[in-house]
Amino acid sequence: MHGSVVNAQPVTDPSIDPYTFTSVSDEEAFAKGMRAFYNAQWDQANSYFLSGMASDTDPEPLFYASLIPFWDYFFVGESSDKAARYMSLSENAIQRAQVKHEAQPNDTTLISMLGGLYGYRGLIAARERSPMQALRNGLRGLSYTKQLSSSASERPEVLIGSGIYNYMSGRAPAGMKWTFSLLNVKPGEVDTGFEYLEKAAAMDDHLAIEAASILAYIYLNEEMYTDAARHWRRLAEQFPSNPIFHYYLAEAYFHSGYEDRAADSYQRVVALNSPHMTELTQLSQERLQDPLADAMTE
Repeated sequence: MHGSVVNAQPVTDPSIDPYTFTSVSDEEAFAKGMRAFYNAQWDQANSYFLSGMASDTDPEPLFYASLIPFWDYFFVGESSDKAARYMSLSENAIQRAQVKHEAQPNDTTLISMLGGLYGYRGLIAARERSPMQALRNGLRGLSYTKQLSSSASERPEVLIGSGIYNYMSGRAPAGMKWTFSLLNVKPGEVDTGFEYLEKAAAMDDHLAIEAASILAYIYLNEEMYTDAARHWRRLAEQFPSNPIFHYYLAEAYFHSGYEDRAADSYQRVVALNSPHMTELTQLSQERLQDPLADAMTE
C-alpha cells in the first residue's frame, strides 16, 4: 500500500511549563529537564526533575520524573518491572498532589495533574491486562478533569485526559460494558478520543508533544499508518536524537509499504544506539536483517 505522508509543522520546543513553580531555578530546571527528556537524555532529565526542582513536598518533580518510566514502558518495551516503577512513582506524586489539593481545592493546576496521573495509570493497567484497575484509574482521572471549569476545557492536559478516557472506554471489552451502567457513567467514543488528542497535539504547548506521542502510538496499533506517520515524522524532525520517534516512524512506514523509508529510520535508531533503549536498537537491527521479523507493534 502506497500513499503520501502529510507534512506537519514542527512541534513546539518544550520551554514553558503549564504548572506553577516556586522560583526561577525551578522553571529553568523544568525547561532543561523537558529538553533532556524529549531528546532521550533520561538520566539528565531525571536529575533536573528530582534534584533541581522545588521541595520534597511538591508533586511536580515526581510528576515529571514519572514520565520516564511511563515512556520506557509504553514506547520502549513493556515489562512488569517498568509498570511497577511507574505505579510507585506516580502513587507518590498523587499523594503529594492530594495533600496540596485538600488545602487548595480550586487549584486547576493540581486538578489537571491528578487527572493526568490517573489517566496514565489507567493506560499502564490496560496494557498489563488489568481492565478493572484501568477503568478505576480512568474514572478517577475523568472525575478530576470534570472539576475543571468550562474555561479550562481547551487546556491541553484536559484534552489529553478526556481523549485517553474516551479512547480507553470506547475500546473496553464487550464483557465490561455492564460496569459503566453499574458505576452510572457513560462510556466514551473512540473517534471523540482521537478528536481531543488531535486538538491537544496541534497546540503551541509542550504537552502537544505528549499528546502527539500517545496519539501516534494509538494510531499505529489501530493500523492507521498514515496518521501515525504524520505525527511520528514531525516528532522525529523536532527531536532527531530520540530513537523512539525514529523507530515508530519506521514501523508506520514499514506497514504502509514504504520499505526504503522504513530502513532509513531503522538505521537511525541503530546509529543512535541509546543506552536507555536497547530494545528498540535490537528490534531495528532485526527489521533490517529480516523485514518479515516480528516487531513490537505486531
